[in-house]
Amino acid sequence: MQTARDDMDDIQGTETELNDVNLTHHARARSTQRGINSEVIGFILAHGSQERKPGGAMEIRINKRVKTRMVADLKRRLRVIERAAGKAVLMADDGVIITVYNKL
Repeated sequence: MQTARDDMDDIQGTETELNDVNLTHHARARSTQRGINSEVIGFILAHGSQERKPGGAMEIRINKRVKTRMVADLKRRLRVIERAAGKAVLMADDGVIITVYNKL
C-alpha cells in the first residue's frame, strides 16, 4: 500500500542525485548563467525523454507533451487530496476495509 509520503516521493523524489552525476566545468558555468539549478537538472534527468544526438551524446529534456501530462496528473492529485481531506478509512488487521467516513 502506498502512503502519502510515497506519493510525495513520486511527485518530487525521483530526481537523480547530482552527486552521482559528473558535470563539466562548462556545464556548471552554463547552469549558473542560465539559472538552471541542480533540482531542475535532476528533474530533467529523472523524467525527461531521451534523444541521441550526432556524435553520440544524449539529449534529455522535458518536452511539451510530457509537461502537459505531468501538469494534468498533478492537478488530478490535488483534486484527490482536496476530496480526501477530512475523510477516514477504518481497516481491520487483515487489510479488509470495514468502513469509510467523514472525520472533521
